[in-house]
Amino acid sequence: GAAGRRDRGVIPRIVPVLVPHGHCLPGCPWCPEPADTSRIPHPDEVSEAVQLARTKHGTSGRSLELGFYGGDLWALPREHRTALLDAAEREVRGGRVASFRLTLAPASVLRAPLNEFMKRGLRGVEIPVHSLDREVSRLLGNRSSPRLALEAVGRLARARLRSIVHLSPGLPGSSHRSAVRSAEAIARVHPSAARVLPALALEGTVLGAAYQRGDWIPMDQDQAISTCRDVVARLRQGGVEIIRVGLQPRVDLARRRRVLAGPDDPNLRSHVESQLLARKAGRALTSSFRFG
Repeated sequence: GAAGRRDRGVIPRIVPVLVPHGHCLPGCPWCPEPADTSRIPHPDEVSEAVQLARTKHGTSGRSLELGFYGGDLWALPREHRTALLDAAEREVRGGRVASFRLTLAPASVLRAPLNEFMKRGLRGVEIPVHSLDREVSRLLGNRSSPRLALEAVGRLARARLRSIVHLSPGLPGSSHRSAVRSAEAIARVHPSAARVLPALALEGTVLGAAYQRGDWIPMDQDQAISTCRDVVARLRQGGVEIIRVGLQPRVDLARRRRVLAGPDDPNLRSHVESQLLARKAGRALTSSFRFG
């Protein structure tokens, strides 16, 4: 859609700044357990990350976008949140980056002053939805309605901001069917893009603790491939771009965590795409034998 288009066709390279989990709203499966409010990036680290990217890639500011990934930026203490937004705005106004994006939970998307953020240079929001299944949300401690996620995507669309939804198949209480149903509901509200991140048991997190207590077993590799395959297929049917399949804890999290169990495979997306291609080829072969 229009929100996803870039000026003159330039697709910017992302400069990531990782916000720690630990301040997130209830329901974040990647948050530390026991609670731990890890060090929040200093504003100087924002300009350092941008300078490093410009030096490494030799790119102009027009082709860079600053990305605050990881935890919910709006859930940070006000002084830290404001300092990071001020730093991002300085990079945009200085012409060192074209824009920035934030990670915001659905409830934060609905509360945050998006118009003010857009004046600072905001162009996209990553939304960790995880699942729209009520039982999954309840088990993660999230009491809010799953409809908040759909409303959040709608608010971003009305603001003409790019929306990137995160879905996490395999969470406690979920099933293949509930993961696919979540994808179908998300596809109906047409976010710009999605990340499909099957749940991993990461040491020192909510999910890691659930696994170690014996309360939850993550999907194995075959289950993850088949579920992600159908989730990706439903999202694409709704015109949603797939940015990523598979969480990369060493890249995606501000604090590196050991994987205790789950489909931790850097080639997960290629396995999923292979099955989708095979399915498409099978349908084409079947249709070629039909009369008329």
